[in-house]
This record gives sequence, C-alpha cells and structure tokens, in this order.
Amino acid sequence: MIKIPWLLLHGIADDVVLPADTQLVQRLLGDAASVVMVEDGDHSFSQPESKRQATDSIVPWLRMLP
Repeated sequence: MIKIPWLLLHGIADDVVLPADTQLVQRLLGDAASVVMVEDGDHSFSQPESKRQATDSIVPWLRMLP
C-alpha cells in the first residue's frame, strides 16, 4: 500500500484526463490521497481563476503534512 501523501488536482472541465480517472486513483490510494476538483479547470488550468484555485490549494495541503 502507498503511504506517501498525494495531492491530486483535477479540473472538472479537463477533456484529457477524465475526473473519473482521478476518482479511481483516489480509491486506489485510499487515505494517502487528497483530491481537489477545480471548478471550470481544464487540463492545464489555463484560466486565471482555475489556476488560482489550484495553486491556493497547495499551501494548505503542504501545511498539513507531518
């Protein structure tokens, strides 16, 4: 079992990797995975608001690590 913490950032509008793929990875990783679904985010988080949402989720996740 994987015990290294993972942060999975996924844009809901991603047409390259489907949100269901991220949900599958989350199920496989169990408690090791944290998932942030970014509203209107595409595969590259190319819109400023989706990029902000993605980057704003990283620092709190890092702070919760042991």
